[in-house]
Parts: sequence; C-alpha cells; structure tokens
Amino acid sequence: MAMDQMDIDDAPSTTVSDSVRGTVTGLVYDPRMRLHGNIYEDEHHPEDPKRISAIYKALLGSSCVKRMVRIPAREATREEVLLVHAKEHWDKIISTVDKSDEQLQRMANGYNSIYLNNESALSARLACGGVIEMCLSVVNGKVNNGFANVRPPGHHAEPGQAMGFCLFNNVAVAARCLRRYHNVERVFILDWDIHHGNGTQKVFYDDPNVVYCSIHRYENARFYPGDEEANYTHVGGNGARGKHVSIFSNDRYIMTSLNPPVT
Repeated sequence: MAMDQMDIDDAPSTTVSDSVRGTVTGLVYDPRMRLHGNIYEDEHHPEDPKRISAIYKALLGSSCVKRMVRIPAREATREEVLLVHAKEHWDKIISTVDKSDEQLQRMANGYNSIYLNNESALSARLACGGVIEMCLSVVNGKVNNGFANVRPPGHHAEPGQAMGFCLFNNVAVAARCLRRYHNVERVFILDWDIHHGNGTQKVFYDDPNVVYCSIHRYENARFYPGDEEANYTHVGGNGARGKHVSIFSNDRYIMTSLNPPVT
C-alpha cells in the first residue's frame, strides 16, 4: 500500500490542554501502521490494514477523540525489542524492507499465519513503540489510561518467532521496558481476546512480577493457537505459580483458574 493511498489526515493533530492532562484517556494512532499489508491484497483477510482507520473513524464519530490526549507513536528501538525477542528474530523482521515479493512470500510461509511486505518492519516498530509510549504516559501521570490503536498486533509473537498476524509482542516489550527502565515493580496484563496470547504467556511464564490473565476460547486446544498451555492447569512456572490465569470458553461452559490464588 503506497503512502499516498492512505488517509494521512486521519491522524489527530490536536492535544488536550495541560490543564486537563491526567484526567483523560490517551490515544495512540498513526496511519503509517496501515502500510503493513498483504502483498496479494486479500480483501477478506481478517488482519486488514483498514482495521485501525475504521476504529479511529468510529472514535471520531462518537466525539471521543476530542476528549483524548494524543500520544505520538514512535518506532521501538532494537534495544527495547530485544528485551523480549531474540536477536535473530529482530534481524529477520528488519530484513523484510529489502526483500522481493517472492522472498517475502517464502519467508511468510515459514511462519504460522503471517503475511509480510516491505513496510512490515516499520509498522511493527511503530506499533510496539506506540504501546510503550502509551504505557509510559500512564506511568508518568500524563493520562490516567489509554487506548493504543495499533497494528500489527502482538500477543501471539513468541521470543523467537512471528505468529498469528503478530510480528513483535507489543505488550510484552512495553511491560519489560517499564520494569527495566522506569522502576515499575509489578505489571498486570489482561488479555481479552478470542485467542489465547501464547507469546505473552511464554515471555512471562517464570516471571513473578508480571501477572498474565487471558480470557479466550480454548476447546481442548482445538482452537487457535492450539496450544495446551492455554489450559487452566498452566498457572506459572517455578517461582511464579499463580501468576498466570486462564479464563476460557470450552464448548458450553466457562472454566476459570484461580488456584493457586493470584498474589
């Protein structure tokens, strides 16, 4: 998708005055994240570049944007992303900028449910950096809460591989940045999605300072990503038991795992 095809003017250009900062919701939105697209232009692909602009237009239509503080997105740095991901993974994603369509397709086929183009790395860095900046804005008191309208998404991305439309694990990188650089002692991640966030769980499974709670569909590991670690029996690794909570639908009932209790 060429830059001139995008709704560049969609991005909010105003900010709420300093007198109300800390009392409103922040907003991250950058139309450059629409540049990551399917080189075969599959209009029916669920991870459609127009997804974030449709969300933004809905916020505009409801006048929400007027009451929100604009938090500019930025590109996540290599140092930040490597707090979660392997160097080899970073290098592979960054390399997409120079690959031919044939090479991109071959590379994408090596992953589970991924498409790539020459702008994928830029969009992924912006999505990741945007989430970091939103979290920092909350931690620093600029806003009370925030909404990061970003893509590509992140919770399926594992330390060493892209997966399930996700290139970098945006939330995991943001949480690690808060802990490493900004003196945040503990983090609670609520992942409310029809799919289990396998990548986020793997990153923090042995971390006693991060609670990961996922609400998802399971169906005895038959539903994507098809990982038995999405079961309620997986509650955290050594030193982190009770820090992972699965609340999921499994056929006709809801199963919750709160034993051992979250502490």
